[in-house]
Amino acid sequence: MKIKVPALRSAESIHAYDFEGTPVPRVPRAKPIRHGFCENCRNAMSTTARAATGCRECGRKNSVEAFEVDRFVPTTTAHMAKYGLFVSVSRVATYGEAPFDLTKWAKDRLANYVMDSYRVNRTAWMQNINSGLNAMENGASERGTSVHSYIQKTLDGDDPIVPAGDVTLEECLPAIVRWVNDYGFLDVETERCYCDPVLGMAGTVDFVGTSPDQTVIADFKTKMNPKAFAEMARGSQSRLWAPTKQLAAYAALRGGIDSAYVVPICNTTGDVAWTEIHPDKLRKGKKAVLASVDAFYANMQFDPREMHADGKSMRQADIIKTP
Repeated sequence: MKIKVPALRSAESIHAYDFEGTPVPRVPRAKPIRHGFCENCRNAMSTTARAATGCRECGRKNSVEAFEVDRFVPTTTAHMAKYGLFVSVSRVATYGEAPFDLTKWAKDRLANYVMDSYRVNRTAWMQNINSGLNAMENGASERGTSVHSYIQKTLDGDDPIVPAGDVTLEECLPAIVRWVNDYGFLDVETERCYCDPVLGMAGTVDFVGTSPDQTVIADFKTKMNPKAFAEMARGSQSRLWAPTKQLAAYAALRGGIDSAYVVPICNTTGDVAWTEIHPDKLRKGKKAVLASVDAFYANMQFDPREMHADGKSMRQADIIKTP
């Protein structure tokens, strides 16, 4: 099926889901890329060719048969429009909002890194800085993913082995288990994916616990530095607004939710706080996030809700098979 893709204002990398709630982090490339090294000068080579290819450094022809083949590329908003994918709750919860100001610690760290990376050649300097900043960002993201994974395994009863000396995990995991036990949850869901093609959004819910009295939803925030943790723990509205919108969206996707908690975790001490979001705040959060969904699709100039209604949105399994 040929699908006409509208011209988008941007094509940012993004977390997206199909209409069944399956994450679609990567999609097929138009042409697979082969990666390898020149047999003569060991220069790194990347090519879309399937036959022998000349090295840009020494000119030698190299067979690409033994090169590693990369058939996929991270999903972007352009792919969302092509396949009828749905935006993630985490994206629309902060859509159109300016980030928090950098703390003095972060500013000092950034300034020192920029100066320590100094190169006389401005282009080389900027390339080095961008590379390092990307590494920092990826490192923080990977750490957050790792902590989430340990929390999930612990709540699922897998009893993971915590790395020796990891204070954050040593402190936060027992605290979370105590909270679950004290609440008396009879059933626990972790990292469950949902999509609502009518609401136009999807997401992965960190935690849903069902007790005899109620069903509780929680969102773990694992990358909080001490200052951000303290502000969120004492109920800072500026810190809690985006998480409130996330929880409101997750509650709408999951349904049947009685209480919602933001659970910040300090990334240095492992301290944990439970901040319950008032139902009035959740109602306002839902209204705000649904408005953000409309604004996001209007800005991207496509709407997967319409594509789904017309039978044009695709499943993740079918996207993967698309040449």
